[in-house]
Amino acid sequence: FLGLNTARALAAGGADVVITTRRRDDPMARMVVEQSGGKITLEVVDLNNPHEVYSLFSRYDFDGVVHTATNHMFARTRATNFTSYNMLFNMVEAASSAGVRRFVLASSAVVYLGIPGPWREDMPFPLENVADASALVPGFEITFKRALEMVTLDYGTPMRFWDRAPAAGERKLHPQMETAVVRFGAQCGP
Repeated sequence: FLGLNTARALAAGGADVVITTRRRDDPMARMVVEQSGGKITLEVVDLNNPHEVYSLFSRYDFDGVVHTATNHMFARTRATNFTSYNMLFNMVEAASSAGVRRFVLASSAVVYLGIPGPWREDMPFPLENVADASALVPGFEITFKRALEMVTLDYGTPMRFWDRAPAAGERKLHPQMETAVVRFGAQCGP
């Protein structure tokens, strides 16, 4: 519900919104589209398929992306986490290549488990806290969310002088994409 509620909030604020789903028969997504008064468009896209993701970005001129797609936390294993990593890489690569100005990752307050508060965005995450929190949430859930956050934020880091320029035929460099992470404390969103 995080993505659907975010889409509703953006559309209510006047934005034209495109939401993606894996299933053609997604009743919740269709309901949100029908209730949007034409402000929300539904696209069936497998975010694990880079060709479908790049095709999506070729059909729209996105100003920003809010990425909420992930596997459900209670179904998560290291093997199924791969699909979430793959979806994120496909999305940030396509967004960066398309010149999207802002990319936001929806993350979770679970990254703070085992760390005494008050919590701040700039707070370091010592690895020993993962073991302390694993009684509440599997440790790999916490490190998984942190890894997704680090990948997202890396795409907002300017290239350094020692990064090589693309060779002929490689993708062109685009203006720096601003990235952000939003940590939600509940699954339902805004």
